[in-house]
Amino acid sequence: MADLLYFTDKLIVPFHPRQIFIYEGDNDLSVGRTAEQIIASADSILLLVRQHLPEAEVIFISPKPSLKRWELKAKYEDFNKKLRAWTSKKRNVRFADVWTPMLDRNGNVMQDIFIADGLHLNEKGYSIWTSALKKYVGPPK
Repeated sequence: MADLLYFTDKLIVPFHPRQIFIYEGDNDLSVGRTAEQIIASADSILLLVRQHLPEAEVIFISPKPSLKRWELKAKYEDFNKKLRAWTSKKRNVRFADVWTPMLDRNGNVMQDIFIADGLHLNEKGYSIWTSALKKYVGPPK
């Protein structure tokens, strides 16, 4: 998230998007950043976006679960809860949950949605991702 904050003026603002999808937090959590630190960066990104693109809708996508980082499950769940709460208090901002659809009925990460590294999604994983995000594309309902 901190890297995106640094590059917001180059990666987002010049394109004048009506919708902005932000997937950050996964790597931040894996290197020890706290939910509060990540959300502080998200808040700064949102401030910059609002200065230049006041009517743009911003969708923050939850970090996904993974086999490789499953030992960080509690940190991911805490961050997702805090990110959801933070987005609910912001105008024209939504939270997109890709965490929950990637869990099996026992609450464990699905085993068959990753490439060999256990971190990056395979075709099935991206199909779940696509289904979870489809309802956010276009004007809010």
